[in-house]
Amino acid sequence: MIYYFSGTGNSRWAAGQLAAKTGDQAYNICDLLDDKKWCLTVKKGEAFGLVFPVYGWSPPLVVLDWLKNITFEEGAYCYAVCTCGQDCGLTMNTLSRRLPLTSAFSLLMPENYITLFKAESPQKICDKIAAATIRLEHIAKAILGRKTVFDVNQGKLPAFKSRFISPIFNAFFMNDRKFYATSNCNGCGLCAQICPLKNIELNDGKPCWQGNCTQCMACICRCPVLAIEYGNKTRGKDRYVFPSVRSKQESIL
Repeated sequence: MIYYFSGTGNSRWAAGQLAAKTGDQAYNICDLLDDKKWCLTVKKGEAFGLVFPVYGWSPPLVVLDWLKNITFEEGAYCYAVCTCGQDCGLTMNTLSRRLPLTSAFSLLMPENYITLFKAESPQKICDKIAAATIRLEHIAKAILGRKTVFDVNQGKLPAFKSRFISPIFNAFFMNDRKFYATSNCNGCGLCAQICPLKNIELNDGKPCWQGNCTQCMACICRCPVLAIEYGNKTRGKDRYVFPSVRSKQESIL
């Protein structure tokens, strides 16, 4: 079984690719978040995969919380793949406190965190996806062979990034206070439907954020009329949704 968390599609795609290559199935953990009775025991000899994006050089807090519902027997084969725009610091070390990792991999994917960065060029996006497709072949072979592998790009100063910057990021930037809808909003409600934490409600046809945000970028990047902004940091920026960039000049239904 493979479980994934994804805001703009990178991790969903990676999980689907791994499922196809390993003969497994991929499940969206967002479909399980509302089920308070949901729990799982991964037994000896079973494979458990987790695919998720890196947020501030750490796993998303929602993923760490979700793992509390899972019990792992000794001898289970557990692996994780983290998708990231650059490097991932000590993300897998943090994850290993909740998930008894046998193998861990990082996967370079297009950048989606447009509150800080610009969406990458279409050519760079294509190049990254092409390279990721090849890398997933190698990851799938390691998984099928039940190998013990730690193939993760931690980057420079990983401890500083994950132990110092990441807590600051979670404390001061992991919020929704600057999200708002412009006059272009047509009240379709897609943002409320796709929010993994059910953090968006419609008020008079306009989205209102409720203070429980994981900054997955789903609402701002997947808005069909590009009507959501984050303060003044995203004005004029293109949006990224796998597998392509969406221009602010586009009219998308």
